[in-house]
Amino acid sequence: MTVQGDSPAETAPSSGSVFADLSIGLIAADPLVPDQPATLTLLVLNPGNNDAASVLTLQDTLPPGLGFASVLTDGWECAADDGQFVTCTSDSSLPAQTQTQVQLLLTTAPDAAFPLTNTAAIGSPSLDPAVPLPTTVNTLPAGDTAAVSPATTDP
Repeated sequence: MTVQGDSPAETAPSSGSVFADLSIGLIAADPLVPDQPATLTLLVLNPGNNDAASVLTLQDTLPPGLGFASVLTDGWECAADDGQFVTCTSDSSLPAQTQTQVQLLLTTAPDAAFPLTNTAAIGSPSLDPAVPLPTTVNTLPAGDTAAVSPATTDP
């Protein structure tokens, strides 16, 4: 499945900087089917020359129709008080020239209206405080609802 990005992942500037250079993007999403679980995979990159110090903080604002169930990636702790605004933290740093993935298990509401727009951002104490957090915004299309429709029989 292809995930359509509405805006390119933003990256904090790195030339001559003492700050980390993080970016984030949605790299995979299960087809979204009402009343079925789905997995989103976010990629966090540090292509710069400086490590991103811990605590790394990922914030994902889920659209109405999606809810947070759990995090599937070791080393990350996530919570969502309202099921929509997910905050994940990792006590690990992200060394320069490396990347990591974060997988979130979501619930899809029976009445979810597609397409849905997801927004995620990544933060670290090593980022330049004068620059907005690196953010990605993606449109999540509906999956094939016929594949999970209940079977019908003729009387």
